[in-house]
Amino acid sequence: MTIQQCIKMIVAFYKKHNANINDFRIPQQEHGWWIQRGSATVYIIINPHEHAPSIRIMSPILYLPEDYILPFYRRCLELNMELMNCALGAAEDTVSVVTERPIAGLDPEELESMIAYLSGVADEIDDKLAEEFKARLFKHG
Repeated sequence: MTIQQCIKMIVAFYKKHNANINDFRIPQQEHGWWIQRGSATVYIIINPHEHAPSIRIMSPILYLPEDYILPFYRRCLELNMELMNCALGAAEDTVSVVTERPIAGLDPEELESMIAYLSGVADEIDDKLAEEFKARLFKHG
């Protein structure tokens, strides 16, 4: 699959959900879009690696807590053991649920499934982690 074919698949995903892909572009990403699913903001990004382009789907869920950082990290690692095809990760001060795979062999059903599962996980654990560790929820925009 080429990057252009993957983009066409993502356009079709937005059309299926009655959304215009141009309204959901991530300005600083050449091949990046976002969508809201429940309380989760989900980012869809094509990484154009020369030999193996990939698609990354991620949902920032909260900011690192100011206190209890080691127990928080441990809880994230414990959650990672329960998750399927995605993981919790931290970049700068933001915690996200993320999945990434090569675009080769990706089909519309798998794209839909990846987005649905990841957004479901994000929607399920964001409030729990925020409450347990007194962390601020991530807000898009």
